[in-house]
Amino acid sequence: MTGERVSMVAKRLTGDAFARFIDKLAGSIGGDFTLILDNSPCHKAGVSLERLERYRDRIKVVWLPGYSPDLNPVEQVWKDMKLNVSHNRMFDTVNKLGWGMIGYFRQLEPETVRSICSTDYLFGKL
Repeated sequence: MTGERVSMVAKRLTGDAFARFIDKLAGSIGGDFTLILDNSPCHKAGVSLERLERYRDRIKVVWLPGYSPDLNPVEQVWKDMKLNVSHNRMFDTVNKLGWGMIGYFRQLEPETVRSICSTDYLFGKL
């Protein structure tokens, strides 16, 4: 809703990595917030669920139904990143692609996030 973003780089998307991300979110965002999650195994891992339980007074979790990426606003960020970083481009190494992605997220402005993640099409103007 605010366009504020928090990011983290991990070698693998695991329950432990996602639990660390939850800690980072809780430390970076003041007050209560809503976290929209899909059914990724890292989101459903025991360590992740325990961490979400630890912050249940601050983090409201909305679980998306399975196979519904169109309901997940962050998918629009991934789409924009692909268009701006990797669309019709070849990279010599995966590492160079990774640095391109990191560069995209570093320059991403809150207004851009608010614009491309708008849920007006789902809920109308909030």
